[in-house]
Amino acid sequence: MFQYKRILVPLDGSRRAETALLPALLLSKAFSAEITLLRVVPTLKLVAPFVQVELSSKEAQADHKRQASNYLKGLRMVNKEEGVVMKTAVSTGRAAAGIIQYAQENETDLIVLASHGGTGMGRWRYGEIAMKLLLSAPCSTLVVRSDDDHQPLQFKRIMIPLDGSEEAERAIEPTTAIATQMDAEIIMVRVTAPIQKAVGVENAKAFASQIKNQVERYLQTVRKRFEGTQATINTQVESGPVAQSILTYAQDDQIDLIALTAHGASGEEAVSPLGGVADKVLRGAKQAVMIIR
Repeated sequence: MFQYKRILVPLDGSRRAETALLPALLLSKAFSAEITLLRVVPTLKLVAPFVQVELSSKEAQADHKRQASNYLKGLRMVNKEEGVVMKTAVSTGRAAAGIIQYAQENETDLIVLASHGGTGMGRWRYGEIAMKLLLSAPCSTLVVRSDDDHQPLQFKRIMIPLDGSEEAERAIEPTTAIATQMDAEIIMVRVTAPIQKAVGVENAKAFASQIKNQVERYLQTVRKRFEGTQATINTQVESGPVAQSILTYAQDDQIDLIALTAHGASGEEAVSPLGGVADKVLRGAKQAVMIIR
């Protein structure tokens, strides 16, 4: 059975970034996974006219790291829960690169972070960091909306957009594991393209019905492959522009989490590399979004 063992939560010291802690704790308890709270502090620099000189003072850098360590230890104490192993780590450098390096070196299974962090010295613009991680992280990444005051305490309705490709279907196994542990419902959604007007009205209706039947059979075939799991899996066929249809369905049907792979089938409207549908979903979703790797 699919299992998350190591969860990484990058933080920048802001309250908004800390909204990633709740879903990380829920997943940790569901999978008995270890959590690491990570703070990447920037290398201290002294800016002078026409030149930027890196401070050689080891004491100043050490003090910066000590403050970060104390901050993380404080969070660990506040969020301490029985049965949850929570560690802290501090590294120095650029935020995204530091997170990716730590994840690689420590065999991280999942990164959980908020979509926006704080501003000012030592704080990250989480939109940029999230996108860099989604593009380059060595593991799956869960991005929660820090600007949502009503973030659900648990993921009860999880949506998996599919496009017919094996790559897109890779999201099903880890998502099913999450749904099983959290007693959540999975809705596998396939979006079909609108029928072109050139087909003709009568032919368009017949063709649309034929396409819908084919897609429904595909979804049922995929669903049957996972009948052995304890997760409740339902299917849905939508029609329209892929990204917008995914976002509309997620909003109208009270989806808590959208889970998809970074790559799907080829084509402009496929669940494709970030910059395509996945990118549009990430930027437009009001729900948490998980990119599976």
